[in-house]
Amino acid sequence: MLRSLVGSEMCIRDRALSALLAQDSEVAMEMQDRDGSSHMATSAFVQHMVLDPQTSRDPPGFKVRAKPGLAGCEYLSDSPLMRAGTVIMGVITDMLRTHGYTEWDGTSGSIVGASYDWRMMPSQLEARDGFFSTMMEQVESMVATDPSRRAAVVIGFSLGCRIAKYFLHFCLAHRGRQWCDLHLAHFIPLGGPFLGSVQLLRAVLVDGTFAPLDMLFNESQMLTILRSVPVGRYLQPTGDWEDGLDCPFTFLREVIGGLG
Repeated sequence: MLRSLVGSEMCIRDRALSALLAQDSEVAMEMQDRDGSSHMATSAFVQHMVLDPQTSRDPPGFKVRAKPGLAGCEYLSDSPLMRAGTVIMGVITDMLRTHGYTEWDGTSGSIVGASYDWRMMPSQLEARDGFFSTMMEQVESMVATDPSRRAAVVIGFSLGCRIAKYFLHFCLAHRGRQWCDLHLAHFIPLGGPFLGSVQLLRAVLVDGTFAPLDMLFNESQMLTILRSVPVGRYLQPTGDWEDGLDCPFTFLREVIGGLG
């Protein structure tokens, strides 16, 4: 299961998150763009979300990481009142649990929740977090402990589809075709922006309108966040597939199979 949901390493929950959103920091953080110009990020939540435009890493004094496991893939809010309206992969995981699936705990289980930092491009996720190497090891261990040695089904949602596709090619490059045949059965993309996102491009260049985040932040805050994160470049609808291991979707169908 691949779905992005960034949460504080300190496990910010709903009340703490609300406090961050409501807080107007008295000390603004200065962000410097690549061209040398600077702007101020005044919202406390924005300060946590932006990346340093020079390094694409956490600004000094801030560290935000994806909420690990299925908790980072199912719902945007843990509040019972908000849960139904913020569902992501929760409907799928709830259904799988009724059929006996359990979350992988390192030694047993049948579902891995691969939450990731949606702000970064795939190569940066691997360089900073070892994301794809870890996920590959999890799949390998999960298949090895399955009594029937069943291969994994990879499910991605939205940007997670692009991340999942990159993962499949990462496995092919680092483990080879035989490993992929033994450990990867199918890839199920749900609403993946395989040709890029015009909506995100418009948000970055024009007005910051990008649902559902624009319900929480004003135009200035949205532009500050979106223009600081490198994933905006990754999702530009350029038609250029030469991005590391991220090969065309038609090539994926030929090499990995199980989609035609």
